[in-house]
Amino acid sequence: MSAVAPPLPLLHHHRLRGLKVEKPKNCKGTSLHLSPQKSHFSLPQQIKSLCQSNDLNKALKLLQHEAKNVERSSTDMVAAMGILLQASGNKKEIEIGRKVHELVCGSTLFKDDFFLNTSVITMYANCGFPLDSRFVFDQLSVKDLCLWNALVSGFVRNGLWFDAILVFCEMLIVCECKPDNFTLPCVIKACGEIMDLGLMQGVHGLGLKMGLARDVFVCNALISNYGKFGLVADAASAFENNAKKNLVSWNSTISVFSKNGLYRSSLDLFRRMLSSQEGMVPDVATLVSVLPVCAAEGNIEMGRMIHSIAVKMELSKEVKVNNALVDMYAKCGCVIEAQALFDKNDSRNIVSWNSLIAAYSRDGDVRQTFNSLQQMQAKSSLGANEVTILNLLPVCLQRSELLSVRVLNAYSLRHGFQYNELVSNAFITAYAKCGSLRFARNVFNCIENKTVSSWNALLGGYAQNGHPSKAIDLYLQMSLSKLDPDWFSISSLLLACTELKSLRYGKEVHGFLLKNGLAADSHICVSLISLYSRCGRPLCAKFLFEGMEDRSLVSWNAMISGYSQNGLPNEAINLFRELVYEGIQPHEIAITTVLGACSQLSALRLGKETHCFALKACLIDNLYVGSSIIDMYAHSGSIKESRRVFEHLKKRDVASWTCLIAGYGIHGCGKEALDLFREMQVLGFKPDAFTFIGVLMACDHMGLIEQGIECLNEMHVLHGVEPKLEHYACVIDMLGRAARFTDAIKLINDMHVEPDAAIWNSLLSSCRLRGELDLGKQFADKLLEMEPNKAENYILLSNLFAGSGKWDDVRRVRLRMKELGLRKKDAGSSWIEVEGKTHNFVAGDKIFQEIQEMWTSLDVRINENTSSTKLVSRDEFVIDCSELVIMLTIYQRTTMSISQAKAQVDDY
Repeated sequence: MSAVAPPLPLLHHHRLRGLKVEKPKNCKGTSLHLSPQKSHFSLPQQIKSLCQSNDLNKALKLLQHEAKNVERSSTDMVAAMGILLQASGNKKEIEIGRKVHELVCGSTLFKDDFFLNTSVITMYANCGFPLDSRFVFDQLSVKDLCLWNALVSGFVRNGLWFDAILVFCEMLIVCECKPDNFTLPCVIKACGEIMDLGLMQGVHGLGLKMGLARDVFVCNALISNYGKFGLVADAASAFENNAKKNLVSWNSTISVFSKNGLYRSSLDLFRRMLSSQEGMVPDVATLVSVLPVCAAEGNIEMGRMIHSIAVKMELSKEVKVNNALVDMYAKCGCVIEAQALFDKNDSRNIVSWNSLIAAYSRDGDVRQTFNSLQQMQAKSSLGANEVTILNLLPVCLQRSELLSVRVLNAYSLRHGFQYNELVSNAFITAYAKCGSLRFARNVFNCIENKTVSSWNALLGGYAQNGHPSKAIDLYLQMSLSKLDPDWFSISSLLLACTELKSLRYGKEVHGFLLKNGLAADSHICVSLISLYSRCGRPLCAKFLFEGMEDRSLVSWNAMISGYSQNGLPNEAINLFRELVYEGIQPHEIAITTVLGACSQLSALRLGKETHCFALKACLIDNLYVGSSIIDMYAHSGSIKESRRVFEHLKKRDVASWTCLIAGYGIHGCGKEALDLFREMQVLGFKPDAFTFIGVLMACDHMGLIEQGIECLNEMHVLHGVEPKLEHYACVIDMLGRAARFTDAIKLINDMHVEPDAAIWNSLLSSCRLRGELDLGKQFADKLLEMEPNKAENYILLSNLFAGSGKWDDVRRVRLRMKELGLRKKDAGSSWIEVEGKTHNFVAGDKIFQEIQEMWTSLDVRINENTSSTKLVSRDEFVIDCSELVIMLTIYQRTTMSISQAKAQVDDY
């Protein structure tokens, strides 16, 4: 039967291999017969050609055939076997490699050959069978350095770091040959992977003794692995000691600097490389190492220079370089250029698409982020992987994107991404940010092997989203799981304690930190300062602040803010001055806090100084600073200046409008506040909850009751803002002031939230002013039920009774206060600003002789009042005697302050 003719390309392939193609005799031309013809190429060349053509089976058959040829040179056979063994290892063709190994073992000429046995050991290691490599090694009676190196490198290649180190130690003990510049890099890499610094330094010392410490391969290994330990100085020393630096040396050192945050040093080394005498030319690895540095530094100019180098060297179209360029431009805020580069990439992979998605996600562009995902799925066969999900989630951290998060979660579950810890933790964070802590908890519960990061994700979610109690409960559960908390766990726990104002839990955490030596951490110290400040312990916060060795700007801001929160504006301003004297450049947080302190003091001159400082520091265009300046001038009695600052703002946001509206409200300019509110809406600004508080306060101050009720009703219907307790409190207060208690009670009953103590306090005050004793008693019962241990509530009730002449009830309330051990209200105070300095005057300080005389006069009046049987008129404004003392003292001191100020001004 005649043979079927092979296709033309195969005939051409046969001719390349040196086979003669001829027609057989007695054939009509329907078939071709192949007969081998003696090749003009040697056996190693033929085997190499077949291996390069990925025809390893034919190469094996040829080798097996030639092994039977007694005339074949053994040198050619050894070379051919070595070539096929190497190809088998590279292609992971273990069966072919085993058959070549059989040929080696089947001949006395080859079984003890060092070269072939080294190739066999390397082949098994490359195919992922390092134990077979060890078996072959153990069968050999004589072992040279190459065999030892092959075994060590094979273990390293397969990630068996401890086995590699053990073989190295065995080699030092039993082998007479010394390790060379191939052995040491492998062992150094193994030490770096198991993070054993001491052992690696020992190997380094051995290299010094053997004179190998300046070898290029040893130095390159030392650079990379010292970098893993963060020992940048040692890595740099190894680089400088390198006798013959190659491109790998430069790339490794640049990478070490970059990964350890020394971005400037990394760029400096890159510049040095370009101008070096060795004439180093950057390759793909160089550019991929240095471009992330430009991204981290935001150095777009350097990034563009590297881009031009890549174009000049025709490397910009390399996939890795293009991906790095897209990432660099995106992180530097040049998304359009990143998109243009991406479009020029003809060999896009999943990394390319992920870089583009990350660019839009980082830019906060939800629409373009998901458009890029759709294009990836439509234009390529690629599907989203774990990195894609991690890049998509940051743009979904708003309540409006909850559906998107759920869709991505379903996709991840379908593709098994939930087993990736980073993905699961990212979903926990995303659900928490979207306000769906129930889904966050479900994801957390599905994680089988929870790590500290998993606990931290949910712990941070609870602490940062208004669930401090759940955060503390979760931390207690975490402590039962025998996992040690890290600084993030502690920071989240301290945040929860701060939100709860739980000094007891906070002190327990502080004690734990002191016991475990963690209290010195700067991040933890800042959290503790915030905790003690929020819990009303500014002296404890000050003690911690002063004990910090390295005070960051964040710690200064926390302490300044702590003083301001605790009603210590003078201390806040003084600390701000100290910050400036220290040479630290404050940013917007410190400026806004100090402006708030000036607002508390109504210190106009200090506020103007801070305003000037913000101008010099180029912070005036910051929206937070601008809004704070508007608020400061409003609280300092200069509403016209507030308006002027508002008009000069280059950019306004809702907060800017809100501050001015609230300012008009404080000054009783209800009409102006409402006009501004309407103008704000006309210009397209959507009012938020704080804006409505400002509007309602303005209506309250001006008695614009109908307008206030109308504003409350429109909040949810027209603007989509759900009224909160603060909004209801403003309207209830204005109804109480107008003696419309029936409407106030109806509004309380219609509220979707429970009234708090402030609302009942407001109504009780209104009842006192209006003489509504019966209603006042009802409101007082509600108030004392919520705050039974607050002295001010009892004083308010006492004043209600006093206003109605119920002196027996007054004495009963006072007796109850005494039984509860409640102190009276804090002494009142006044202050005046003279030449930039604020002078405080506190009632009862007894500094001036006139106050002593006033107390004597008051005693006489009090005795006369208590001995008199005369009923007090309801129309009289009757208050508690202690409050009368306070008010008279404030009046006396204020009068003296004004006199002193006038005298200073006259002298000036």
